[in-house]
Amino acid sequence: MIEFIGIAVSQLLLLVLSVNIMTRNILTKLELVAVSIILSVFGTILLAHIQYFSLLFVLGLLTIVLKIKKVSWFMAITAPVLGQLVMIMSDYIIKIENNFFL
Repeated sequence: MIEFIGIAVSQLLLLVLSVNIMTRNILTKLELVAVSIILSVFGTILLAHIQYFSLLFVLGLLTIVLKIKKVSWFMAITAPVLGQLVMIMSDYIIKIENNFFL
């Protein structure tokens, strides 16, 4: 269970950081910490209960935060989705490389 929580929190932190990088550091350090903590607490709880549908909460909350920071609608929707897509693709590539070397 501890491993599950650690992996979920680290993925959410990486998602928030990648979204911040894609939006050219629109969030301050305090906002980064606040959004990461909120997503880590509620996202992990939702992931344990409703599993992959918790992703809608995470992406929706990041979109709302970016829109509050006056980012365009296109970027507010695209950045969280692209951040998630990059994590999925990197996981897929790592699995392919591990199978290839084994």
